[in-house]
Amino acid sequence: MGIIWTAGQRLSKDIGELHFVWKVSPTEYYSLQYTNWHPDPQQPDDSGGNEDCIHIQRSHFHWMWNDANCAARWCFVCQG
Repeated sequence: MGIIWTAGQRLSKDIGELHFVWKVSPTEYYSLQYTNWHPDPQQPDDSGGNEDCIHIQRSHFHWMWNDANCAARWCFVCQG
């Protein structure tokens, strides 16, 4: 498939365009301690003004992050 959802989500556009967190529950989240945004085109870019979730996708044999619309239907990973 090549595209997988993570628990990464934009906390609030009011706080800042790049303020993403790991969402653990509806009321619990953690700041990102690591990022791996795709550099070309530079991500996150909030294309269309509605890209508030983080997915990973394969790009030239590497897994890179991208922001996308949370309503997209892709596979996901769960914390074990």
